[in-house]
Amino acid sequence: MIALEKLPDAKTVISTIVMVGWAGITSVFLLYPNVKDSPTLSMIIGGWISITTQVIGFYFGSSKSSQDKDATISGMLTQPDSSSATKTPGIQKPP
Repeated sequence: MIALEKLPDAKTVISTIVMVGWAGITSVFLLYPNVKDSPTLSMIIGGWISITTQVIGFYFGSSKSSQDKDATISGMLTQPDSSSATKTPGIQKPP
């Protein structure tokens, strides 16, 4: 039986499918020059360009930076506050 911990997450699977699809459609355009005149395939290649751009933008763009920021903030929240030992008892910050 396959261990669930070893399976890739959904984002990785979808990204792999998108990139393999991009390579396949590009190969069709390069290997079969008469296909370039097909408006349907031109629309498909335009869609794949859009999807590929979004996948690359997610992994290397603002979404990835946002995930890194969230991880940093979570790490800061789980660490004990070292400044609490120096606080004077009975004095609190206003809300």
